[in-house]
Formats: sequence, C-alpha cells, structure tokens
Amino acid sequence: MNHGIYSIAQEGARNHGLLNMSVSDVFAMPIRVPAPDEQNVLANFFNSYDEEISLLQQKLAALQKQKKGMMQQLLTGKTRVKV
Repeated sequence: MNHGIYSIAQEGARNHGLLNMSVSDVFAMPIRVPAPDEQNVLANFFNSYDEEISLLQQKLAALQKQKKGMMQQLLTGKTRVKV
C-alpha cells in the first residue's frame, strides 16, 4: 500500500474519532459501485445542477454589473432619485 495514502488515512481516522478502526480495516472494506445505468442517471442529475449553477452565476454577475452601473450613475448625478 502507498505509504502516503496510509499515513493520510491513519491521520484521518484519528481526527474523526475512528481510533478503534485500523487503516487496514478501512482498506479491507468493500467499495460498492453503482451499476452503469445508475451511474448515468446520477451523472445526468449532477450535470443538470452544474448547468443550473452556471446559469445562476452568470445571472448574478450580470446583476452585479447592472448594480455597479446604476450606483455609478447615482454617484455622478447622471440619474436622480425622487423621494
């Protein structure tokens, strides 16, 4: 086993209260991998959320740019606000 991975796992076990579990016990655990069709469903799910996040970030950037422009117009007196 890679010494670097072993020491990281050992440190992680100590930091997360897994003192009763050895690193070899952790590495001996089976890793369950979803079936390919389920992996595709999960990938599509996360991809759609990634796209949504990207669109929202673009919208936020546009609104921040608009706000900056409006603030600039207010501060320079080009636009006045009636109160």
